Amino acid sequence: MKVQSVITPSSASNKGLIWTSSDSAIATVSSSGVVSAKKAGTVTITATAKDGSGKKAACKIKVINPLKITSLKATDACTVQIKISDAYKLAASDFAVMTKEYGVGSYRKNCIIDTVSTTDNQTYTIVLNKNTPIVENHYVQVRLTNHNTAGEGTYSKGVFNYTSASTTSQKLGVMIEPIEYDLSDFGFASVSVTGVPAGIQYEVLSEGTKESVCFSGTPSKLGKFTTVIKHTDELGNTYTRNMTWLIYDDTHMYATSTTSYVVAPTARRLYNGKITTKGGSGNYSYSFEDDLTTLTPATDIKLSWLEKKMFMENLRKREFIHSQLSLRMRRMLR
Repeated sequence: MKVQSVITPSSASNKGLIWTSSDSAIATVSSSGVVSAKKAGTVTITATAKDGSGKKAACKIKVINPLKITSLKATDACTVQIKISDAYKLAASDFAVMTKEYGVGSYRKNCIIDTVSTTDNQTYTIVLNKNTPIVENHYVQVRLTNHNTAGEGTYSKGVFNYTSASTTSQKLGVMIEPIEYDLSDFGFASVSVTGVPAGIQYEVLSEGTKESVCFSGTPSKLGKFTTVIKHTDELGNTYTRNMTWLIYDDTHMYATSTTSYVVAPTARRLYNGKITTKGGSGNYSYSFEDDLTTLTPATDIKLSWLEKKMFMENLRKREFIHSQLSLRMRRMLR
């Protein structure tokens, strides 16, 4: 920047000036009054008349570090909050907001700014016009138009944890058909798999941006097993699949109830009435009992939500192994 000087009277024969800086480590000044900043701080620039009169004038200059946007958060579709590196008074005209859908794409859509507010000149809240909101999971960029700096972020309504359950029945010693479980659609995922039955292998498959876990092999151990597949997508959402395996043969029978999860305002977990049994030989009929109700597959029994929930909670904890006789379950040869 150049310091402007006015010499009076205008008819003075010697209008030369000597420019000096009180701290050249903060800022230097040239012979023509051009100030060059070196680091943050406050410095005094003085102009002294060359005619020997001793006349001089001075001004204080505050040097600040280049402004940077240190944080950016879209708190809702029409509100963006940013923080800059130093306290500095900015007007709405100093901001520009744009949005885009793809990370590798270019910013094309301008967002109209309704208001900009701050209480400390460092944290600013930008309110966008409702006709140009930010779409969930889209990118948003805020630029300080006069300071050659910008910040970027994404708008998300928050991450979620999703749990689901499934059951598969496979015969001991028989190669299974491949079982594939699709992972999240929100980018690539980190995945962990635990509790895989003996004889079963898995691999994570990737085709473009689509990923899945594929199980294959031949089960080599009888029993009921639970494989837990956990994966987290690029947005931080976490998914858990509890996969129950019933590995049976002609002399061993296993049963399980499948848990059903629903998304509700109260975040309650509900249980459905799907019960899977597998194994044994010949023809059988079954009845499942708890302390409240006897439920048979052939009978359409109407249960209240609470009765159903209690029944399934009790049943879910049990493993039914049929050889000659099993507790809580009657087997009758036809």
